[in-house]
Amino acid sequence: MKVGNLVKVKTKQYGEKFGLIVGIDDGSKRNPRWRIRLFDHPRDVFAGPKDVAVISETALCSPLTGASQ
Repeated sequence: MKVGNLVKVKTKQYGEKFGLIVGIDDGSKRNPRWRIRLFDHPRDVFAGPKDVAVISETALCSPLTGASQ
């Protein structure tokens, strides 16, 4: 998984949500975490590998692709 991927995330309180990976925390190889910006929630969430499923490798609506405009 890499930054910009469209993913489905299992959250504790809100069920399954869709979002984009906006950051990766490589603090520990045994316990990697991804920072995910959800489409319908105001805050980013951190998720582990068991809670994330990749939907698309390249998301057309990624906020990172048009940042230079």
